[in-house]
Amino acid sequence: MNGLICRIKNLIGVGSGEAKAGEENPPKNMSEVIERLPESFHKYMREELPYRRTAALVFIVIVLGMGTPLWYHTTRTYRAPFDIFPDGQMVSLNMQIRLAVTNESLVTGINAVAEVVLNKIMESEVKAPLDIHWTVINQGVMDLKYLENERISKSDSLEVCVAVVSPEQWPHFSATAVFLGRGRWAFVQYTPDANKLEERLQSLIWEVMVDVPHLNSIVKRDLREKMQPWQIAALSPSHQKRLVWDSAPLSMNYVVQVVHVHDNASPVTTASDDIMRVTELFAQRLQHVTRLQLSSEHLWDFDISNFFEVDVQGRLTLPQHGTERLLKEVDLQLQSVESSFPVLKILILERDEPVVMLDSFGEDSRGAAVASWGAIIPRICLGEAQEDAQPAARVLAALRVLLGVDSELPATWKRASVPLAEWEVERMRLRAVLDNAMRAMSAVSALKALTEKITNVVIGDDVAARANDAVKLVQDGLTDPEAPRLDKISTGRTLADEALSHPSLLAMLYFPKDQTMAVYLPIMLPTLIPMIGSIIALCKWALGWS
Repeated sequence: MNGLICRIKNLIGVGSGEAKAGEENPPKNMSEVIERLPESFHKYMREELPYRRTAALVFIVIVLGMGTPLWYHTTRTYRAPFDIFPDGQMVSLNMQIRLAVTNESLVTGINAVAEVVLNKIMESEVKAPLDIHWTVINQGVMDLKYLENERISKSDSLEVCVAVVSPEQWPHFSATAVFLGRGRWAFVQYTPDANKLEERLQSLIWEVMVDVPHLNSIVKRDLREKMQPWQIAALSPSHQKRLVWDSAPLSMNYVVQVVHVHDNASPVTTASDDIMRVTELFAQRLQHVTRLQLSSEHLWDFDISNFFEVDVQGRLTLPQHGTERLLKEVDLQLQSVESSFPVLKILILERDEPVVMLDSFGEDSRGAAVASWGAIIPRICLGEAQEDAQPAARVLAALRVLLGVDSELPATWKRASVPLAEWEVERMRLRAVLDNAMRAMSAVSALKALTEKITNVVIGDDVAARANDAVKLVQDGLTDPEAPRLDKISTGRTLADEALSHPSLLAMLYFPKDQTMAVYLPIMLPTLIPMIGSIIALCKWALGWS
């Protein structure tokens, strides 16, 4: 025990003094220890020194030459290169205006009117990157009956067809200034007042058949441009009314659920078969532009009486607050649809008595359409009997509103009593071309912005391939401005959306750089400290400091 205490004292320098006779002083440092080693050991160390220096050099080369690239490869964020749309990418469309007259007496004056209308249209604002080039093709004199029954074969060309009809040949009421037919042709009643005729033609082409304000709304929506209150106030009343519908994004696929709500559990035969048959025909007309997946179901023993109110006239009404409660209750009862496509619910109120819907102003209506949700329609409306109720017609009217087909026409304008006219299908196709192109461009631009703003976003080969295909398909679809390829553009938009929402983009987001350093630091330090010591020793030897 005393010997141990003495050793400790000697180490810390306490009680050290002269060594006793016959004892050797302990070494003060490592150099003194090495000096006291035998000469044979010194000779062995001198012979081993070149090998040790070589081993240290090999160790440094292995760590720096192999470890550093391996560390970089395992910690870097992989980003495969992908194409993007150029900054000046435009959506160029060539719109042909086929203009005809039904009487030879109108040929002379129609050319001057057409030139004025064309100049006014070309001077009107079109929001970039949309670029529309207008061309008027004078068809000359054509038979009115032929135009009313003409069926133009399906093509990718963009055109609107307008015929000016003399008052003597006008088949409608004289107060009707414009009649939109069931085909591609729209008919304008001729008037000697050139200014009024020019205004009719310009409004018909610009606001109805092509609907450039809606196209501008699509561009502004994808460019994330917020409309100021004064801009909304500057719009016409019809455009203000449909602004919410124009701002809703379009889709190439919809899931349409026709839901019959019954307040009892007795399986009474309803008009559901007729509704589905008419809706299927409507979907077939739209299949080249928008695909509708139809389904029908019944909610039995659903107590809908709690949502109704009886007004002072004894009528059964569904007020605005009752509509909101009904929507929430139906959403709770229905099973969610496992689909990435938007779902539209058409709710049919199965009551044996008329139901009056009230809008937000308390006015009577025959149904209510809710943007991005669907519509509520009574099976029997006020003034109808159970035998002559027409719920199928109201379902089609609701679908027209929800899909953006409906138009706000002036009081003196009429359209053919058909569920869907050919010119409306062509207008939807034009919107789909622009909407899909803009959404594809926005998705690819957003993907590029992600790589610039978030450093650890992974761009895999699959994501890059989808983005490359999207850019190629959209540009190929827009190659011919006169006949854009909607199929290619829509496929490109789908690929762009898939690239932007691909799960692999989140592969490294859960592992930020501070956590990466916390993992690699305990692994790197045991290697770096010996390597730094070896580098210092080699530098001393090379510089002759040791």
